[in-house]
Amino acid sequence: MAILQKGIFDFRVVKECSMEVKKFSDLNLYLKGFEIESIGNQAVRKAQEENRKKGIPLVYSVDGKIYYELADGTITTDSPFKTDKG
Repeated sequence: MAILQKGIFDFRVVKECSMEVKKFSDLNLYLKGFEIESIGNQAVRKAQEENRKKGIPLVYSVDGKIYYELADGTITTDSPFKTDKG
């Protein structure tokens, strides 16, 4: 069973990449982008909070690896979801 110690794993770790970023001369495009990102982030946090209250595990993908955050805060790579296998 692959379990990571509670409180140590940080999903917010951002790796450097060599992606080219296009710059826009219109500041309003950046402001609108930040507004849309903020709305999306709020929706994600709300969904996470609701799922935690219901005891539904949160699922994250980091570098192509799937992690599950259980109701007690434990992080694991083992799926807590039941499957319908014979």
